[in-house]
Amino acid sequence: MTRRTSIISNVTIACVLFIVSLAVFTTDLTHVYVTVSAPVSHGDRNRTNISLMVDARSGNVAEVLDILESSGIHATFFINGAWAMQNSGLVGRIHSAGHELGNGAYTTKNFRNLSVNNKRKEIQQNHLLINQLTGVSMDLFMPPAGSFDRNTLRVAQRENYISVMWSRNRLGNVQNGDLVLICPASAYDLSDMIDFYLTQGFSFIPVGKNIRP
Repeated sequence: MTRRTSIISNVTIACVLFIVSLAVFTTDLTHVYVTVSAPVSHGDRNRTNISLMVDARSGNVAEVLDILESSGIHATFFINGAWAMQNSGLVGRIHSAGHELGNGAYTTKNFRNLSVNNKRKEIQQNHLLINQLTGVSMDLFMPPAGSFDRNTLRVAQRENYISVMWSRNRLGNVQNGDLVLICPASAYDLSDMIDFYLTQGFSFIPVGKNIRP
């Protein structure tokens, strides 16, 4: 093989490898774009079920627990890891009372401002902590303060989580399938509202049961 032929051969191989790598890269991006799921914000609109999403990172979580237990209903508590470290007894009480546990990230940082690695760390660290405290492997994720971007959804999905967002941020004028955010600090009228919607024929079920067929 002449030197000129060798050079031409090497250039051809390099071009082929570049084209192949470009095709793989493009295919991967297309695949990711198509398969990343948007957050789930409600269940079946044809069923008279609603769900309470309790943001367990501050406020009087114990009071909310008392109200839910007296009403005989179960909610989904999205646990913040930093809060859980200081309130492991309450985390255990939430679990033992039969409530569903969701991942509310380890801190309350804005996920839009975090790198992909830090997003993953927030979810994984909290997952491991709650698993150690309760034995539960959570599969529902709610970004702190509802702030997220496409990479947030992608990371959560790769960690085998379903991202969820509330359809209402207070228990009023609810519709079938609604996911209602409850902040413990402002849950003073929660008991009366629960009683009202029970008399209207609604059933309160955890988020997981609401959003799945």
